[in-house]
Amino acid sequence: MRARILHPRRPATFARSGRYGWITEVGFIASFYLAYEMLRAFRHTAPTVAITRGRGIARTEAWLHLDVERSANAFVTAHTGLADAAGYYYATLHFSVTPVALAWLWWRHRDRYQRWRNVLTVATVAGLITYWALPVAPPRLALAGLTDTLAARNIFGAANPHGVTGLVNVYAAMPSLHVGWAFWVALAVFTTSTRRRLRWLAWLYPAATTAAVVATANHFLADAAAGIVLVMLSWLAVAARPP
Repeated sequence: MRARILHPRRPATFARSGRYGWITEVGFIASFYLAYEMLRAFRHTAPTVAITRGRGIARTEAWLHLDVERSANAFVTAHTGLADAAGYYYATLHFSVTPVALAWLWWRHRDRYQRWRNVLTVATVAGLITYWALPVAPPRLALAGLTDTLAARNIFGAANPHGVTGLVNVYAAMPSLHVGWAFWVALAVFTTSTRRRLRWLAWLYPAATTAAVVATANHFLADAAAGIVLVMLSWLAVAARPP
């Protein structure tokens, strides 16, 4: 009875997973992040192709009247407080909120943790493969007149990258894994949490992330949509497999 009071929502699968099962998961997630950082550093050898694709996305968005990148970037750039906030948001939350969500799933909803971890893994691997096979330049490289917010505000030394910070594939805009991971967090919380307010508030995270990646000129709106579609397809693929 006392154990139930201390841990009222801990699932029965906790005992079956082993007392130190979390160590394996931490190792997996750490390896996953390391592999992600290494693989996304591989650059395609045809930057002109990536720029052409980026400009093609811009033309398509303009035809659909969805070309918000230039106005969003100009507005944020004109307000230094917003520029700093958007820059730090872009650079930090992508790598901090996702592991927190994984830890929450592990501790509070162990029976669903593995499936959601697999969804994240499938989506990320598919995204990395797409970066290499179909490089796309971000708005800051594809369009003239846009400000690279992170470099302009020197967010975490972005104005003068060196070491591992310089090993980034700058032509990895489509799909946006920033938005994809944020959408994954919201989807996991929405379908798992029993707290109604938390379930609906979770959707603010991918919405804010989309605003940040577009305003900083790091992604087109289409890239954000592609990140969401990628996670949805990964979710359907993992859900189709028997547990």
